[in-house]
Amino acid sequence: MLASDLDLKFHSDLAYHNEELKSLVRYRFDKVKKRAKLKQSIARLVNILFPELEKLVPTLHMATVYALLIEFPGIHHIANAHLTRLKYLLYVAFKGHYGNDTAVLFRDATRRFIGSKMPVKSLEL
Repeated sequence: MLASDLDLKFHSDLAYHNEELKSLVRYRFDKVKKRAKLKQSIARLVNILFPELEKLVPTLHMATVYALLIEFPGIHHIANAHLTRLKYLLYVAFKGHYGNDTAVLFRDATRRFIGSKMPVKSLEL
C-alpha cells in the first residue's frame, strides 16, 4: 500500500490545528467555570457582609464595584470612611458618573444597614 500511494500523510496540518483548538476550548471552559465559582463566592460574601449593596448598584459584577469592595471590604469600612476618599474612589471607579451625592448616599446607607462585621469574611472577600 505504501508503494502504491506515495502521497499518504500520517499526520495532517489540519489535524494538528484541530487538536490545538480543542485544547484551547478546554482551557477556556475551565477558566469560565472558575470565574463563575468566584462570582458566586463574591455574591455570597457580599450578601453576608453588605446585603443592601445590590440595591445601590446596577449589578455586583462590575469592575467598579470590585474596586469599591477591594478598598472597603466591609460595611463598617464604608461607614467609617472619610467622605473625600469615598467620593474620589467612586468618581474614579465609576468614571465620573458618581460624585459627592452618591458618596454621601453610600456612607449614610451603610450606617443604617444590618450587615455583619466579620473580619475573616472581609479578608476572604
